[in-house]
Amino acid sequence: MIKMLGLWTACFNNFGYDRDALGKMYDGCHWIYSYEYKPIFAWLVPNWFLAVQVMMTLGLIINGGMALMLLTGQAGFFMDKEDFFAQAFKAGGFWTSFLLTCLSVALFGIKSDIDRQWFPRPDQNYLSWSFAFVVIAGFFEIFAAMCLTFDALRIKDVEARRLKKQDPGYMGYKMGPVVTHPQLLDKPGLTAGFEVDSVVGKGFYGGHCTLLDLHTLQPNPLNTHFYDPNTG
Repeated sequence: MIKMLGLWTACFNNFGYDRDALGKMYDGCHWIYSYEYKPIFAWLVPNWFLAVQVMMTLGLIINGGMALMLLTGQAGFFMDKEDFFAQAFKAGGFWTSFLLTCLSVALFGIKSDIDRQWFPRPDQNYLSWSFAFVVIAGFFEIFAAMCLTFDALRIKDVEARRLKKQDPGYMGYKMGPVVTHPQLLDKPGLTAGFEVDSVVGKGFYGGHCTLLDLHTLQPNPLNTHFYDPNTG
């Protein structure tokens, strides 16, 4: 009978495969790619089982690489945690490993229950604690992927705000005073200056005309006129 089967190890108890021409009895636990199981390898490792092995191996490698990058990023050696592309790359790695884990869990769980050409009486098989650990690992992977995704978006938003402060564009633009009303120069010792004030995004564009005292170069508050182009 079949005692236990994992991705890399198979255990039998005096099991005989009916299609084995040698009639060999298999007993004990061995590596699934060992020479002991060579006569029944095609039955023991079908194509879908091989695909699960490949996906789980890739997921394990990706998780190990991302964990190493997280440690080096925290220490500031490599893939800095405050760099947007570094955090986005780590998030993409965990999203990929989560996808591989989901596919592996779904494929192995379904096939082990319905594939009657693989194991006899699949309805009597059950998934053990190791399968549950893989499912739990998938939850940790998606949690790490979501956290890194939100952190990458946060870094991108902070960088955008910093660039906006460094390059305000026309938001803070203000023209200097220019003489635009010569008719106001009829008063001795005064000159006219027109200063433009603009508010972007509010539909307002206007200014004020101030008479300056040539002796003190100070504005004369009693002779300040506001100009609005909408009213003239």
